[in-house]
Amino acid sequence: MLFGNTLVVSQDLPAQITHLIKAAEQGDLKAQDSLGVIYAKGEGVPKSIKHAVEWHTKAAEKAYAPAQYNLGVIYAKGEGIPKSDKLSIKWYTKAAEQGHAKAMHDLGMKYVTGDGAPKDRRKAEEWFTMVAEQGDPDYQFTLGGKCATGKGVPKSAFAAKRWYSAAAKQGHASGQNAMGIMCWRGAGGAPKDIVEAYKWFLLAQAQGNSTAERNARDVEKTLTLIQRQAGQERAAEFKPITKKKGLR
Repeated sequence: MLFGNTLVVSQDLPAQITHLIKAAEQGDLKAQDSLGVIYAKGEGVPKSIKHAVEWHTKAAEKAYAPAQYNLGVIYAKGEGIPKSDKLSIKWYTKAAEQGHAKAMHDLGMKYVTGDGAPKDRRKAEEWFTMVAEQGDPDYQFTLGGKCATGKGVPKSAFAAKRWYSAAAKQGHASGQNAMGIMCWRGAGGAPKDIVEAYKWFLLAQAQGNSTAERNARDVEKTLTLIQRQAGQERAAEFKPITKKKGLR
């Protein structure tokens, strides 16, 4: 428990948490942030959003991006403390400016929904694009979906294909299925290519994507034996690329 600015360690706490508290009190930013997470979830200690905010804030004020993001989440939810979109955006922005992926995405969503800031599709698109450019296939696939539907960003089949392709080439199953669909339909400025579509469906299917499995069966019905073999060969030759990801 806390007395003033000093946290008194109870002998009843697990050893791991005791060590974490000591490290946090000595100024270890990661320990301070981790302690904030533990208090927010009530893992091994009584749940306390107040204490979570205190520890996250200590690290956040020292420019520790994960803590800044976690503070933004707490203020966005408003569970245990008053909800504040203004403070949420403040901390999301600080973390996002350091390249924290989740903060960049969630800040973009703030500009989509207008929670705490005026709706601004241009700013939303900028943040979504920046996080996708870090190379994480999950965010690339997500941006592809936004571009395909026009939710939060300008609708563009070309942009959707760009980001679906980026995710698919890294082995992202849903991205591969999406690329299969685009090749099947001839969307995104490229000519229809059912062999390439079949390749992507096979790759996604191999990872357990049930939608891709159905799509592969449907495409297969339209293929000649030579086309089917060509798609299978392309799938067998596929090697996913790996890109360095930013802060999660």
